[in-house]
Amino acid sequence: MDVLEAQYYLTTPLFTGGAYKQELEKPRPPSFKGVLRYWYRALAWPRLGNLEDIKKEEGDLFGTTKKQARFKLTLITRDCKELTKTASWTKQGCTYFGYGLINYKGELQRKAIEPGMMLTARLILLPDITPNQIEHLIAALKTMGLFGGLGSRSRRGFGSLSLEKIVLNGETQWFSPTNEKDLVNEIKGFFKKFGELPPMLPPYTALSKRSSVWISRGSSQPSYLLNELGKSMIRYRSYGNKRGNKHMRNKHMLFGREEAEQIFKEDHDTLIDFYNNKTISRHPQRVVFGLPHNYYFGSLRISARVEGSNEHRQRRASPLFIHIHKIGNSFAALLGLLPAEFLPEGDNIKICLKERGGNNEKLLEPGVDYGILENFIEHASKKSGLDLKRIL
Repeated sequence: MDVLEAQYYLTTPLFTGGAYKQELEKPRPPSFKGVLRYWYRALAWPRLGNLEDIKKEEGDLFGTTKKQARFKLTLITRDCKELTKTASWTKQGCTYFGYGLINYKGELQRKAIEPGMMLTARLILLPDITPNQIEHLIAALKTMGLFGGLGSRSRRGFGSLSLEKIVLNGETQWFSPTNEKDLVNEIKGFFKKFGELPPMLPPYTALSKRSSVWISRGSSQPSYLLNELGKSMIRYRSYGNKRGNKHMRNKHMLFGREEAEQIFKEDHDTLIDFYNNKTISRHPQRVVFGLPHNYYFGSLRISARVEGSNEHRQRRASPLFIHIHKIGNSFAALLGLLPAEFLPEGDNIKICLKERGGNNEKLLEPGVDYGILENFIEHASKKSGLDLKRIL
């Protein structure tokens, strides 16, 4: 049987296992396969453009409850160590991206695997697999190693897996570029293979004409890149705490006395109006970063939660993927933006204001602006000095 191998380098801490597990857990094949399916699906939309066809093709390749996959997957790890030197990964920006994994004091809440681990995904291809299916597998393995990762908070840069090479039956099919120019050309060439991308928003997170990719300038420290991007998101999204006649950063964000820009002041004012029983007709625009979206108003001692109205679909993952990629002996941040229909048809955005004595709720039709995320990338490029450039 043929053997397909993809070798990855872990560039940022990987948080695996459940919230209550205290032991360090290595990546598991079911988790890897699940992420691989996700990226296969993202690439299948521009090829097929039909949900039923995608479901059938995916089931034929990855298996269903009634039939096995056309490959067997094993994972081989090397240099898998627990992260113990945490200082560079628990600064304010990384802490913000690691919400739930790192507390505001910069303390890890779960064990993590240290960057530098080598992970090899070995796929034993069964005799009935077709050449087209092998091609789709290789494409998904590449995309996972250019924009994705494993574990918790992978869309915010943790657990980034940087693809080093792909080998089929002992022959190397693909090598990772060793400089930024070659990497950019590789990404452009990869997506050019899909031809004219569909112009409309896909029904799920997938490649379309609305997709974009950005790359930062290089750095010798992957933690620096992730921290600067995290700080940039704090700057962009934060309303700040009032101190005197100014609104400063939240004291837990450790930004010193930097004044908040209040780019989304209308979001803040909308919820205050709702609290004051005024009619509101818009939801917070920051929902485009993902749901749920939480607020706390210290002066009023109330909290608000913004989420999907369907109790089975209250969450909506971010369409912005942050990935730290290894390029030779350096690192760069790759940002992938994959807009799609924000919520299924018929779902609304629910604002729930939690007060003493009960809750106050409001349902609003979703009206997200994906340009907000592009503005964030441009804002981050200027404020952080990472010089983010659009390449797709």
